[in-house]
Amino acid sequence: MRRNFWRYRVAAGALGLLLVPLVIAAGSRKLKRIKPTDNPPQYVSFSKPLASDAQLQHALDRLTFGPEPGDLD
Repeated sequence: MRRNFWRYRVAAGALGLLLVPLVIAAGSRKLKRIKPTDNPPQYVSFSKPLASDAQLQHALDRLTFGPEPGDLD
């Protein structure tokens, strides 16, 4: 009985050693940066950076159930 479990452990370890480099290689690709001018005309307004107050408002809207009075201050 013990010999069979040992074989499975060795097989699982060998499979893990083979898969680790593949996973690392797949995750190491750099993403291509898109220029705002590359966007279609209907999406150009979304590629403009927000002002700091608008960023805070956006974060409060996304991360909470809505800002309470005084949260933005």
